Amino acid sequence: MRNQPPQWYLGLDWSGAGLQASLAQYPQGSVHPLIWLHGSQRHDTYPVHLRANPDSSLSVMNLDFVASVHTPSQTTMLNWVDLYPHLRRAVPFFRRRQHQWYPALGLPGGSAGGQSLLLQDLKQTVQAVLQRIIPTPDQPVCGQNLSGATFRDALQQLAGVVIACPATWGATYRFNLREAILSTRLVETPDQVLCVDSPLAIALAYQAQNRASAEIVVRSQDRTTLSLYINTAITEVASWTESLADAQFHPHKSHVEGYNYGVSGLQEDVFYQLLYPQWLPHQDFLTTFDWQFPKVGAPDFPQRDRATLSLTNHAMGSTVLTLARQVLLILYHRPTVAAQLGMHSWQVHQRQLAQTLLPGVTATLNHSINKLLSRQGQTSRQVRQLLWQPQAWQGLAPLLTSWLQTKFPQARLVAVTARLADGLALLPSFPVSLERHQHQYDDYFLLRELLQAINTETTTLSEVCQNLRRQGLHTKDCRDRIAQFLAGYTPPGWTPDTADPWISPESQATVEYQALRSQPLFVPNPEHPGQFHCDARQRRRAIQYLEQICAHSHQKLNDPLLLPWSL
Repeated sequence: MRNQPPQWYLGLDWSGAGLQASLAQYPQGSVHPLIWLHGSQRHDTYPVHLRANPDSSLSVMNLDFVASVHTPSQTTMLNWVDLYPHLRRAVPFFRRRQHQWYPALGLPGGSAGGQSLLLQDLKQTVQAVLQRIIPTPDQPVCGQNLSGATFRDALQQLAGVVIACPATWGATYRFNLREAILSTRLVETPDQVLCVDSPLAIALAYQAQNRASAEIVVRSQDRTTLSLYINTAITEVASWTESLADAQFHPHKSHVEGYNYGVSGLQEDVFYQLLYPQWLPHQDFLTTFDWQFPKVGAPDFPQRDRATLSLTNHAMGSTVLTLARQVLLILYHRPTVAAQLGMHSWQVHQRQLAQTLLPGVTATLNHSINKLLSRQGQTSRQVRQLLWQPQAWQGLAPLLTSWLQTKFPQARLVAVTARLADGLALLPSFPVSLERHQHQYDDYFLLRELLQAINTETTTLSEVCQNLRRQGLHTKDCRDRIAQFLAGYTPPGWTPDTADPWISPESQATVEYQALRSQPLFVPNPEHPGQFHCDARQRRRAIQYLEQICAHSHQKLNDPLLLPWSL
């Protein structure tokens, strides 16, 4: 091992207000956060600001914009954290006959309302954000405690890029992120893009946080560790009964539950429930908010998405959301926030959060946690440790701390303050934390293999697995996933949800989506349970659709992805 050249891995996290990245060198395992330089300023997070162009494309603003006090009045700025979650909604594909990409999204944000944004353009925007990692004369960036030459060499010979992906967003989100990363040429092959479930990324960050002291808390096999994660659009919780010791860290044995409600939902609920009632008697513009507000703390799909789209497209939407965001940030540090709006004063207290928001937020979270523990035959009293990032929950964190301590009376609450990017870069130090079968056999790859292994004749699950083994697949550990496909499962985003208000009506009506939704791909035999056949027309449509997706992609889905190390 000593004679081998060092390997470099890049951990990437864009779940907050900007881009964070860290390099780790192996076998030493030293971690080096990336630093962006602008004059005398040093940024360990690249603050991502997006401008909506007249042609509905997006531009990533440089650090000069961040330093500027004034923004041109004709410039429409969009929030990065509100846009990147849309990558879970579908995979872009190109229709040669129309020379057109699909699908298109409604473009949020004040004066930009009514415009649309191609999902392909959003994916290219992610690529443009990632380009900020690469140093140029106009963009000084370095690795902490690395010489300029070592930093450049590390980026040019990366062994892998590690990213955190919400488990419940599935293969569509991972496919789009892999494609954006591959387009930057940071790495050359899809095998080199490694995905970690977001709650488990917090566990890796915990390892980075306590690496010096090598602190180990959970050892017993009958005691549970939970990891609680929230980003802009999702909340997820994972649990496992393994020790966090280096040699026994097996988070791929964990279970994950999640739902589509995150920090943006918190901020919206602050406006809907706390600001709107105070402002309504005095602010005329509020009379135009005529849609039904979603249930507090709940995903409430598609009503919440419709309300969010209406709010972001309202002329004052950006303003009120900015104020709601500031309220939550201030209440993380102080019990009260007060300000003026026009001639009228208003204020919000933490006790109002406790009375109005906390019950709804904790009810949804409690349901998800109970469901997770029930699957493992455990109770909340068996939880000995909970890893979370209080700062991510903003002003709700102090109240949620009290609730979590009551919910888990035997648990130690661990505030993980280390950056996710640092933990992600440490992935090779904990190789079994990569879920090997999810990495090798992505849902889109597995579906393509199924379409090749199954014809229109009646067959069974065992016969399908036998055919897949002939094609070289190890079906033992993915048999349950194969059975789900045969029972009607498709990856979330295979086609957009028909109730998704973010997907334009024209895209929803496109021929490919309508055809794929028209009838099931696999049809069970009602007279002989366990037998089924593949519908010939749907099989042909699915194959053609996958070919359209891959035609302009680096990922061809022809082979399983190689493992980066021996597992």
